[in-house]
Amino acid sequence: MDQTINDLQMQLDDMRKMWKEECLLRQRAELELKTLRRRLAEATNINGAEGGNNLNDTHYPLPNSEEMSRHFTRLENGLEYRLVGGIYIPNEEGIRWFEQKYDFKLPEDHSGDASVRMNLGGILEDEGHPFGVEYVPGPPGTPWCDFLAVTHWETRDWEYAGPESVGEVTDPERQFKDSPREEEVRNILRKQGLQAKEFKCYYLYHYVD
Repeated sequence: MDQTINDLQMQLDDMRKMWKEECLLRQRAELELKTLRRRLAEATNINGAEGGNNLNDTHYPLPNSEEMSRHFTRLENGLEYRLVGGIYIPNEEGIRWFEQKYDFKLPEDHSGDASVRMNLGGILEDEGHPFGVEYVPGPPGTPWCDFLAVTHWETRDWEYAGPESVGEVTDPERQFKDSPREEEVRNILRKQGLQAKEFKCYYLYHYVD
């Protein structure tokens, strides 16, 4: 009887190990896909046709004369340009949280960072916050991304090809002024043991399936 229980336990441990490995491979593939899409978006930005301002944008008022004088690039089908706000999570903090919570060591080459995004996004969705977690650019020169627990976003069908075209929004006039979900998401992260307090805004590309 004891031997049977031990055999079943070993089989369970093997299945759990295989599941973790399969999950990691799937998440690594998602991260690679995200990288390829980002490169495509960069190529679209460089090679895209120049267009005028978008007069059909429902989230922003019609541009003034100064806005209309700027350079815009229209986006290809399936690609959105978003202003995204949320709670900023440094890469190392996201990895620390995941490894401690799930007792699973992520690869040092950051190929498994998608695990942080997917699992934390699932937790936020279960708590009633369906916007998920986005990758955001890390400090200059770093080969990995940080994370943003999204509380609010707005979309455009054109991109402003100028300062802050893609990346952190530092201009106070372009940042979100208020996000009603900010404190709620911050409290969820705090309960999860994540040290994340800072609210940031980014311009990001987003692919619509």
